[in-house]
Amino acid sequence: MLRSLPFCTGQRLRRSLPLLLTGALALTLNASPVRAQAIAPATEAPAGAANTPSVSNDDRDIMQDLAHAHHGELESARLALEKSKSERVRQFAQQMIDDHSQAQIDLQQLAQLKGVKLPQEANLAHKTLTTALRLLSGDLFDRQYMARMGINDNERTVELLQKAQKNAKDTELRALLERQLAMAETHLTIARKLNGQKTG
Repeated sequence: MLRSLPFCTGQRLRRSLPLLLTGALALTLNASPVRAQAIAPATEAPAGAANTPSVSNDDRDIMQDLAHAHHGELESARLALEKSKSERVRQFAQQMIDDHSQAQIDLQQLAQLKGVKLPQEANLAHKTLTTALRLLSGDLFDRQYMARMGINDNERTVELLQKAQKNAKDTELRALLERQLAMAETHLTIARKLNGQKTG
């Protein structure tokens, strides 16, 4: 479907885009962030720790899911800086880049300490959604970016972080999740406020 869209024109393209975005969002919400994709490259843990992670398998999965989420948010936010003409949307995207870049650094430091390999890219669901957004422009891009990534994706992130915080066994991981949950809640609050305003 993605390959055929660039060759659509005019009204046919406009009819196809909402379906693509809806399908990409459904994939994002319903698929497991790690298991529902091809295996992505992973960062190397420190020497001597790569084969001996000091956290449970569940905690490892939480860390890997979180890394995928950060990469997905960064990818879409960079796209927003590239395509959006709205100052408010661009400011939101820059905050996403700043916050998720630091959050990813914090996660990477913990992963190295615990001997966990992290993926270095977004999962398939986020990649599909970003590809769909790339086909949009102008006000339509701004509205869809803020709705899909600003609100829907952050709602999902908050939900996942709340669940992960309850299930995580490692105390340092729980502390990290608490900080990153607060960050995601802030992003969601800002996105909801912006979505109620004109984005220009």
